[in-house]
Amino acid sequence: CVGGQLAYRGAAAGTVEAAVAYYGGGIQNALDLADKVTQPILFHYAENDQPIPLDAVEQVKGAFAGRGNASFHVYPD
Repeated sequence: CVGGQLAYRGAAAGTVEAAVAYYGGGIQNALDLADKVTQPILFHYAENDQPIPLDAVEQVKGAFAGRGNASFHVYPD
């Protein structure tokens, strides 16, 4: 999940042209950076991931709602 967090932070810093965050644990605690992410970003989460509950995923989705640059994939089970 540290790689997912780094991808998100790299996007927020503007150091990448696109980002893919796999299981970015803790991103929901850094949503103050979401407005800085202007490039395409893809988030991957697992439906039954104990360390990253779905309410955390929903918080991240909410921060990117209506912006058009973020896609989310939640793997079932």
